[in-house]
Amino acid sequence: MSQATTRDDVTESEAWRTFLTATSEAVTPCTGGEEWTSDDDRLQRRAAELCQGCAVLQGCRTYALATGERNGVLGGLTALDRKRIRRRRSGAA
Repeated sequence: MSQATTRDDVTESEAWRTFLTATSEAVTPCTGGEEWTSDDDRLQRRAAELCQGCAVLQGCRTYALATGERNGVLGGLTALDRKRIRRRRSGAA
């Protein structure tokens, strides 16, 4: 059984440091608007589409998956997208 991840673990992780470095000087589409945190599927899909042109897409996605983020749209993935990926990965392990 693996140990639960804490917020302290997250802020010390390589994925977190990479994410911060990538986003610190980038212009990202997720700086405003309700679609990034909305429960509305249509708005979430819109946010995920906006992510596709972002310079830090991969870093954001890696961060969201590495930390188990369960809310919002990150790295072009909705919370449901990330849940599906986590399930696939745990089933393959």
